[in-house]
Order: sequence, then C-alpha cells, then structure tokens
Amino acid sequence: MKNKSFELINYYYRPNKQVERKIIIDIIQGYRGILTPEDYCYIGMGSIYYYDFILLHKLIGISDLVSIDNDTSEKRFKFNKPYDFISFFNKSSSDYLIEHDFSSKPTIIWLDYDQSFLNNDFVFPDLSIISKEAREKHFIIITLNSNNPKTDEKEQFMAKYNDFISPAIKKKAFTSPKFFIYLLQNILINYIEKQNEYSDYKFHKLFSFYYKDGAPMYTLGGVFTEDIQQFISSKNSHKDINFNKDEIHHINIPKITYKEKFYLDSKITQLKKWIEEGYSLIEEDKIRDENEKKRIIEKILSSNMAFELSKEEVENYISNYKYFPQYYEGIL
Repeated sequence: MKNKSFELINYYYRPNKQVERKIIIDIIQGYRGILTPEDYCYIGMGSIYYYDFILLHKLIGISDLVSIDNDTSEKRFKFNKPYDFISFFNKSSSDYLIEHDFSSKPTIIWLDYDQSFLNNDFVFPDLSIISKEAREKHFIIITLNSNNPKTDEKEQFMAKYNDFISPAIKKKAFTSPKFFIYLLQNILINYIEKQNEYSDYKFHKLFSFYYKDGAPMYTLGGVFTEDIQQFISSKNSHKDINFNKDEIHHINIPKITYKEKFYLDSKITQLKKWIEEGYSLIEEDKIRDENEKKRIIEKILSSNMAFELSKEEVENYISNYKYFPQYYEGIL
C-alpha cells in the first residue's frame, strides 16, 4: 500500500515551508487597507496537521475554515482538527470546488498538492473551476512538487503543454532541473489567464516561491481583481510581493544551531552593513566575475563573523530571519 504524504513527512518540521507560510500571511495582512482578511473563507488541504489553518486563525482571525482531502483516513482527519469550527470534507478538490459558492464571501484557496505537476490530474480541472468562478479580491495559492521531467519525458511534456508556454520560454532549455520551475510558472499563469479571459476578475500574480525540505516545491500565489492598480499602489511594501511573471523567490534558510541563530539575530544590522560593504567594493572595482564577487563578500564576512557561513546563507538568513522557525523538545 502506498504511503500517504502525511505518513512520509512530519509537516511540523519543514523549516522552509514554515517560512513560506509566514511570508504569505504577512503579504495578505499587508493588504488590510483594501480588504478585511478576517472576513475571508479559507479553503485548504490541512492534512492531519492543519498548520496553515492554525496560523490563519491566530494571526489573521479567519474562522471560516474548510479542509478538503480525498482520503480513507477520514476519522483521523476529523480527530486532529485543532478547532471545532473547521469544516472537513472527504472529497477530491475538484468535487468540492464545483459545489463551492464563490459568490458567498471572499475566499483564499490554497491548493497544496503533494504530487508533482507531471502526474497530477487535478491541477488543471481545479484551476479551471477557480479561474471561472473567482470573484473580486479572491486569492489563489498553488503548491506543487516541482520535479522536472526525465530525459525521455521532456519532448512529450513540451508537446502536451505547448499551448500554455510563451514563445520566449520555448527558446530556452527550461526542462533542465535548474530552470523547470520557471517553465512550470509560465504554464500555470498562462493557463489561469486563458481560463478566466471572459471573466471580469483577471488573475494577477502576487508572489512565487521555490524551496526544498526534501522534495523541490514551487508555489504560485495571486489575486483575481478588476483593478490590479489598487494592489500595486497600496501601502503593502512587503519585499516578497512580485508582479513579475518571470521571477521566483528562492527560500533556502541555512541549517544553523540555536546559538548561531541568536548570534546572527544580535548582529542583523551589522550583517547587512558587511554585505553592503562587499557590494560597494564590487561596484567600485567593476568586478563582473560571479566567483570573485562571492569571494570578496565571504572574505568580509569571515573576518568579522564568529563562525563560517557562505554569502548565500547569510543573505538568505537576512531575507527571512523574521520567519525563521524554532523547534524545541519538551515534555507535554
């Protein structure tokens, strides 16, 4: 018997995923000037952990919470609900979405699939329903395992999704592991836009993330609206809002001890100055070689920090330190 995803991975201990969840909540909170997040309905796939449900209720105040999961462990899913007001539906995502009344209230939908895009038969049907039914200021978030096609699958993959791949993307080797997420993003955005072309509420990307807590994962998030300018000109200045359809934010928090974390937190302003000092030297000397740029910055960090971390690790920590999860063992 095939193991269920929640039996393979303890969802509590996925640090990059935790960072992503907190960033997304911060982004939604930042739009309070143009919407009221606590009035939303949240539809997600809570599994047996319900972590995003807990955060959305505690940090945003959403109480209309719906979890869907087509699984044989219905009693276990219901038993683990952290709040009695969470509604659980033992249905496929498509079956639930077909029945959902999108006109009843604004909605945040997070389709957090554990399968890859390559062998997930629900992605396009689900996106089609949402794209046609979503109303003003409805949010959609899609997370997928982003394993790229195998060598003998690439030609078939490109042919299958040819209608949703932009001409500029087709010219690049996007089925290589490094670039597949950009191809995947392009396909998803183009498909959603095609499905809702006759709707008054057009889809607009707000953020996208790539991370690995084992399997490579890609997340796309956006909003349906008649007026995207209200989101562009809002006072929400979160660093991870990105309307650019081609860019993706990589979340890769460093593996560090608690002592190292406390040290980095105590030096966060100084870390930024050391990084800026490195980039100033690079600009001053007109250095173009990427390896040399890295060497210069790491030399500055090494001469000032109490322990060794790479340029990428320090920069990623600076970018995400507010969301860094902490785990402790305790006796309950």
